[in-house]
Amino acid sequence: MAIQHADIPNAGIHEPKGASGALVGQVYIADGAGSGVWTNSLTNPSELKIDRLLDAISLAAAQQPSAVDTPIQIEFGAAQLTAADPVSISALGVISINETGTYRIKVSFAVGRTGSTGVSEIYARALVNGTPAGQTVHFKIGSSDSYIAYSDEAWLTLPAGTTISYQLIRDSTGNNSGGIFSGNPATAGWADNPSAAIRVERWTT
Repeated sequence: MAIQHADIPNAGIHEPKGASGALVGQVYIADGAGSGVWTNSLTNPSELKIDRLLDAISLAAAQQPSAVDTPIQIEFGAAQLTAADPVSISALGVISINETGTYRIKVSFAVGRTGSTGVSEIYARALVNGTPAGQTVHFKIGSSDSYIAYSDEAWLTLPAGTTISYQLIRDSTGNNSGGIFSGNPATAGWADNPSAAIRVERWTT
């Protein structure tokens, strides 16, 4: 008796063409001409990869505003790379995108304070080409024992000439204390936790 293809039981349906030779994690991409290829890429038959371009950390034990309502720019240590590279960073903490592309930017810092009372209201934000971008991040620090680790990452497709920086401020609604601080373990073999760190990677074919 003939059976319609739509009525074949699941156990009797064969795997997609080429599945027996595909690697773990690969997907099938149609070529628009009645065939296709198994690949690691969801957008292009050529395999994509992520290149790490920049790792930077601040050597400062603390980065603190001088007064309330007075922002500081977060720095990530010495200048690295140049305009001839896909990305570079200045000693002031300004990241420059020198080649158009899709970048992953990861930033981390640790907010705290020393020797004060009351509650400190501390905010951080990112700026793209000098203009605030994304959400402002809020930290409430109620004692010198408070220490809040923060990290963020995002994939961004950016044109050449884009600059990115980060600011920190003590708001006047709170105590005039606090900033970002490094952590310094006494245990041998453990590296310091920097007051601020940044990594930039790029998605390439």
